[in-house]
Amino acid sequence: MRISMIFTIILLTMAISFFMIPEARGEAQGLVAFSSNRDGADHIYVMEWDGSNQVRLTTQGENRHASFSPDGEKIVFHSDRGGNFQIFVMDADGSNKVKLTTEGRNWYPVFSPDGEKIAFTSDRNGSGQIFIMNADGSSQVQLTSEGTNWYPAFSPDGSKIAMQSDREGYYQIYIMNVDGSDQVRIPTPVTNCWPAFSPDGSRIAFSSEQDEISQVYIINVDGSNQVQLTTEGNSSYPTFSPDGSKIAFQSDRGGNYQIFLMDIDGSNQVKLTTEGINRWPAFSPVE
Repeated sequence: MRISMIFTIILLTMAISFFMIPEARGEAQGLVAFSSNRDGADHIYVMEWDGSNQVRLTTQGENRHASFSPDGEKIVFHSDRGGNFQIFVMDADGSNKVKLTTEGRNWYPVFSPDGEKIAFTSDRNGSGQIFIMNADGSSQVQLTSEGTNWYPAFSPDGSKIAMQSDREGYYQIYIMNVDGSDQVRIPTPVTNCWPAFSPDGSRIAFSSEQDEISQVYIINVDGSNQVQLTTEGNSSYPTFSPDGSKIAFQSDRGGNYQIFLMDIDGSNQVKLTTEGINRWPAFSPVE
């Protein structure tokens, strides 16, 4: 009888831990938003960071490149509903979609860490350039002008923006101040794309074609200590988990592009999606 009571207490303790501790529920890293064409067109989906509970949020047009607001309440993305690709924002459950841009074509939006700004790429003045605007779509300002510039990414403190630019003949990673000043290249010899800051701001993950196919690398912000993290297929578009211990990325190893997750050192690479083509992962914040 006494042994039975002890066993019951242990089971109750485990159950309470499961519902009270975020890590036990699989929420330690938040949600992951991504784009998938499993239903025909590209649409925004969200899933748990372990790949479970995949839910579709959009229904019209082609919808790509989601980014969560820092409070997790909003998702910004680009969509061609109604014509050219434009920037939209919606609630994190897919409701209340609002268009923020109208001029030219606009892609790859990302929230600033304080949620007050959105950086994005626009070709409204010719070639693709980095712009910044208020989160409600007002005060849209161009930050770059040399070459073609894509995929802005804010530093964790919001003072810097990383991007890829071909101003020297091939794509390289640059970092600039949030007002567009002091644009500096991270010194590497080959094509580099899709930068993402680590949560502590000390490193940048990116994809590089050093061996004629894209692989994910990580490097210090000063360009030192470059480390290759992937080796299979074309692997690109890395994004850090909120605590910096994981990186989600897209890879076409085995066929179509799918979303994968790995540890920060490149170990334990796990496929999270299987249906259709899945790209552009982005973590939500963790409360």
